[in-house]
Amino acid sequence: MRQVSAAAFLAALSLVLLVRTAEAHVDVNVGIAIPPPPAVAFPAPPPVVVVPNTSVYYVPNYQYDVFRYGPYWYLNRGGFWYRAPQYNGPFVGIAFANVPPPIVALPPRYHHHPLHPPGWHDAHHDDHHDHHDDHWHDDHDHH
Repeated sequence: MRQVSAAAFLAALSLVLLVRTAEAHVDVNVGIAIPPPPAVAFPAPPPVVVVPNTSVYYVPNYQYDVFRYGPYWYLNRGGFWYRAPQYNGPFVGIAFANVPPPIVALPPRYHHHPLHPPGWHDAHHDDHHDHHDDHWHDDHDHH
């Protein structure tokens, strides 16, 4: 009887701890909705250029920042990011955290749009802001 009671007690304790852990989960939402993806009209695969010393390709002279990395195409419009399995879509909105680091780390001359949307603030980011965004305006008119 004591073994059954101990097993029941441990099961109940595990359940309480599981519920408490679930209650303690915090979800941070910065409240910036991703707008619908822009209409992308490439009738054929767009010309891409490899960014030197990376495995990232970009589409030069296009109204949005468009990159090819791995099996996906990434599009940045005004700091809002989208991803598609093919060059002509369908593009779906993604969180900035899901943009591959090699794309984010590209030199500013490859970004004509800011990396983040207006009003963006990363809760995990300290008071130091993203200097990469500071310079996108500087390079924007020199292409």
